[in-house]
This record gives sequence, structure tokens and C-alpha cells, in this order.
Amino acid sequence: MDKERQEKIESLQALYYKGDMGLVIPAAQELVRKYQSATAVNILALAHKRQGNIDQARQIFEQVLVDNPTNTLFLGNLGNIYTDTGKLEKAEECYLNALEEDPSSIGISVSLANVYALTARPSRALKILHQILSYKDRLTYNDLDDINFKIAEIYRDAGSDFYDKAIEHYSRSGKRLSSSLWLELIYRSKDKKTYSESEEKILKTGEVNPLLAAVQTHASIRYKIPDRNLFCREPLSYIKLSKLSPQDGFNHDLVDKLLKSSRGFDAKPQELLKSGSQTSGNVFLSSDPAFRTLKTIIFQKIEEYRSKFSESTDGFITKWPKNSELHGWIVDMKGGGLLKPHMHKLGWLSGSLYLSLKKISGSNAGNIVFDLKGASYPSDSKDFPSMECNISQGDIVMFPSSLFHYTVASEKNERRISLAFDVKPID
Repeated sequence: MDKERQEKIESLQALYYKGDMGLVIPAAQELVRKYQSATAVNILALAHKRQGNIDQARQIFEQVLVDNPTNTLFLGNLGNIYTDTGKLEKAEECYLNALEEDPSSIGISVSLANVYALTARPSRALKILHQILSYKDRLTYNDLDDINFKIAEIYRDAGSDFYDKAIEHYSRSGKRLSSSLWLELIYRSKDKKTYSESEEKILKTGEVNPLLAAVQTHASIRYKIPDRNLFCREPLSYIKLSKLSPQDGFNHDLVDKLLKSSRGFDAKPQELLKSGSQTSGNVFLSSDPAFRTLKTIIFQKIEEYRSKFSESTDGFITKWPKNSELHGWIVDMKGGGLLKPHMHKLGWLSGSLYLSLKKISGSNAGNIVFDLKGASYPSDSKDFPSMECNISQGDIVMFPSSLFHYTVASEKNERRISLAFDVKPID
């Protein structure tokens, strides 16, 4: 590679890491035209992705792979886009093709393990991840954090028999939420003394997140001890229910387009759902105009929510993430379907918009119920506060992500379709 070309590519890489994609894209386009540089093509696609032009990024990678079908960089990044947009079968194909060319790629192996975990194949995921851990001399601290976290998540999902293994791997990870997930499993499986000692360790860090808050609030009721969570101590008072209207840009035509577009997403396994399905990936990464319109509407409602509670001194409001993304998915329940108790550990603010919901007059079918009781947390027969919201089609409800919630079974012969979303902090 001649010196001038090398210098320009290095300048492009530096520009990309500075973060101004408006400058990166034309610079990358120029180098692609002048040098047909694979590095410039890759940066061009990733810049479009960072700007939210996910389809443009996907098309670039798909086009260059026609002539470069074994390029592992392109295959890996295209696989990541497919994963983000819920195309898990295509993502798996990309990762497998890349690993045929470079079986030693740690990043692509981790990505493949992630797809296996998302598609309910935990044993395959664990086999890959444990094998990668054996390459200690090749792993960075970030690699170790990420891999231990993923292993812990798989063991956690496998049930109480595997909690000790999950606790061990969470303790080895420095990723966000690792210590909170560690404390949660200690709370689920150990005694009060062990929990209290473990909580003290976390309190010294000043950590603020919804999962930690959910655990601490539950423990305060169960053990009759002070609630020392720094996120939100009265989460039921932060529930906001309202109805979208044509003035907001929400109407029947938009709903029809959203429901039609949502059929293009792969479904993911969801053990919390009875008689229903959930889309994989983030629907707000879609370039479909209907989802872009809805994203704008929801952003406006989030701003109204923050304004309503702007005087709050809870960390939920005062420590609102500086960097975040809106992550959404469709939940489609058949007649009699329901969603079991859970909370959104990866979120900050959560919400649900009801796209299709038919109810008999006076019925509470399909309603959402909020409580502090937790999902299979030990309760020792204590009473935990709860609140049921009577919802109808077009309603949007927003709440702190620390709140546990579940649904009342929908009407026997009616579907209940909602769009759930989180404001997710970005590290």
C-alpha cells in the first residue's frame, strides 16, 4: 500500500473514532471511489449504521460480499446488523461462514454464541464461550468481562440449580449490571446475612440502576429494613398512562402499517409468554416509515414524561443516562394469552403501547398490573403493593424499569398486540 493511501485511510479511521459521521461518510465515499479500499467500505457502512441508516449499512455489506464472499470483516459486521434487526437465521449464517475462513476469530465466535443463546440453544453457546475462555493469553480485559457476563446470563436462565455458577461468572465480569445481577441471585438463593453483606459492598460503589433498585426495594419489604436504593424508592407513583391521538400522529392507518411491517421480524423464544410471540431485535432500527413515525411520537411522550417528573430528586430522574437508545419489540398474544411477572433490567424508562386490544365492557382482560413482589423472589408471605391499569387500544403507559409487571389474560377469542419499549443506557 502506497504511503498516501495509507495516510488517508488512517485519517479516515481517526475521523470515525471522533464520532462525526456527517464528515466520515463523504470522506469514506471518496476513498472507496479512489482506492476501492475494504477498510473504507467497512467504515462507510458502520457510519451509516451509527447514523441510524441501518438498511443502507446492510445493503453496503450485502453488495460488497457478492464479490468478496469470504471477507470475515464484512461477514461479521453484516451478521451483527442481522442480529440487531432480528434476522437471527441470517446472522447465524454470516457468522458460520466467517468462522469457516477464520476459526480462531474470538469476536465472531462470541457473536455466534450470542445467537445460540437468543434462539434457545444454551449448550452450544456455553461450549463456544468456555472454549474461548481457555484462550486466556489472547483475551483482553474487555473480552473476559463480556464472555463471563454471557456465561453467567445463560446459567441464570437455566434455573436455580445453576445460580452458583452464574454468581461465580458475574463476579468475574466488570460489565454494567454484573454486580446487580450477582446481588439478585444471592438474594434469591442465600440467607439474609449473606444478602446484607453483599448489598453493603455494592452500596459503597454508589451504583444506580433499575435491577438493583428492584432487589433492594423487595428486600426492604421482606426483611423490614430501610430501602437504600438510589434509583427510585416509590416507583408506583411514577406510572403515567395516557392515550395517543391523531394529534400525536397516531391513527388506524399507522397501526395497520406497523402490524404489517412487524411480520418481517423473526420471533425469539420468550418463556414469560403464554400463547404468544415476541419479535427479535429492535424494531426501531427498521427503515420502515411507520416505525420511524412511531419512534418520533414516543420520543415526544418521553420528553413529556420527564417534564412531568422534573422536580423529582430520585436518581431515576436526576441521573438520567447521558447516552441512550430506544429499543422496541412487538408482543403478540393469542386469545387467553398473558405475560408473566418481570422487569426490564436493561432499561431505565419502560413503556407499552397497545396496538390491538378488544375487551368486553367492564372486563379487565389484557390489563397490565404493576407490583413490587418480584418474579419468583422469596416473599416470606409478606404483602407487596400493586397497581392495575385499565388499558384500551391506543393507550401508552410508561414507568420506571425497576417495576415488576405482568398482564391479565386477554379475552378468549381476541388477540392483544402491543409494542413494548425501553430507554436503554449506552455505556
